Amino acid sequence: MKKNIIFIIASMLLIISSGCEDLNNTGEIKTKNSILYRLRVNAPKQQLLIYRIAGMSELRTDSSADMYYNFFNRNAEITLKDLQSGESTAFMLSQDTLDSRYDLSYYKNPYLPFYTNKEPFNAKPGTDYLLSVSTGGDVITGRLTTPGDFEITSPRSAEEIRGARNLINYNITWNKSKNAAGYFVSVTCPMRLFYPDSTWKVQYIDDGSDILGSTSCRLGDIFKYYSDAIQSGSIVIRVESYDFNYVQHYRNLKESVGLNNAYGCFSSSVMKEVRIYYDK
Repeated sequence: MKKNIIFIIASMLLIISSGCEDLNNTGEIKTKNSILYRLRVNAPKQQLLIYRIAGMSELRTDSSADMYYNFFNRNAEITLKDLQSGESTAFMLSQDTLDSRYDLSYYKNPYLPFYTNKEPFNAKPGTDYLLSVSTGGDVITGRLTTPGDFEITSPRSAEEIRGARNLINYNITWNKSKNAAGYFVSVTCPMRLFYPDSTWKVQYIDDGSDILGSTSCRLGDIFKYYSDAIQSGSIVIRVESYDFNYVQHYRNLKESVGLNNAYGCFSSSVMKEVRIYYDK
């Protein structure tokens, strides 16, 4: 959750600052909206964020904690169309967030306002999708091709690993996802840190050199300083391939990727997971 928040803050600051460059009037912006949406294959519920872009003077009058709440667009009509099959899914404002207010300082509310699909929806790998957003008289479109399907080749589902040294030295391997620009690897495991018997999610994101083009990752590289705290039990390993749009926006800081008439990013990823068992 905190990682997503950092991404949103970075994107909002990027959008506002880059939107004011090379313009005659200080504070003028080129578009009225910002969209952040990563279409996740193998995730039946999607999450899409749409913001109204504020001028610099308006931004200064609001605290950073209110940024998401005040500038979130609650009046958009959204559809996502599979260009191969012609099937469409509609989005709606999440009922969880209609009356909630997010406090950046204390994380009082775990929810941010977002749009989600009305019906269960399963995006397909290697497929072209068209995003259409209508808001305030403006029509925003986006288009992408999801990364290809792949499988985690090691470890196998239900495999048992014994001993801390074996766990740390174990290699996660997967076959290549077509058209993928890189991979996320995350591990959810029982870990004894501040509270006994807690379950922690540790995520490994490539820094441009580690697993950007690789199809393997050592478990010890993910755990790093926490390996001694891992307890016996069930461990879930997730590998997620992501597309070039994601890299262009979040790594290369391109202000508008995969979108027409809006700042932000329309990207996609394919996620696979296996569950193993660890005996410390």
